[in-house]
Amino acid sequence: MRRKLFWLLAFLALPASAAELKIDFGDFHLDHAPRGFRSTVTGQGKPGDWKIIMDDEPPLLAPLTPEASAVAKKAVLAQLAQDPTDEHFPLLIYDGEIFGDFKLTTRFKTVGGAREQMAGVAFRIQDETNYYVLRASSLGNNCRF
Repeated sequence: MRRKLFWLLAFLALPASAAELKIDFGDFHLDHAPRGFRSTVTGQGKPGDWKIIMDDEPPLLAPLTPEASAVAKKAVLAQLAQDPTDEHFPLLIYDGEIFGDFKLTTRFKTVGGAREQMAGVAFRIQDETNYYVLRASSLGNNCRF
């Protein structure tokens, strides 16, 4: 009995392994939308103009010496359309896989926009009008779920 209990506890102590998906936009062609994604829009107006561009990325940690580079160029995903339509929320949906529970790590920045400057992450997407979103607004100075 003790032996069975030992093996059960040993098995339960093993870390649960989960598949990891890492999307590196440096693996895609510059000035094109990434493969495996589809562009759509919630609200009115046209879908976004999504492209991979090179952009300055500051380091996560402060440079250790004054001679160290403060920024580096990195391939990033950008939404470049400037549709002035009110209630216009372009989405880029990853169609490569369906996920259950997941952990997402990302960084984003807002660069421009006359009416609004926001970015976010949508998940549990059923269609263009049925999903959860976590978004941050630079002009509104807020973060909403």
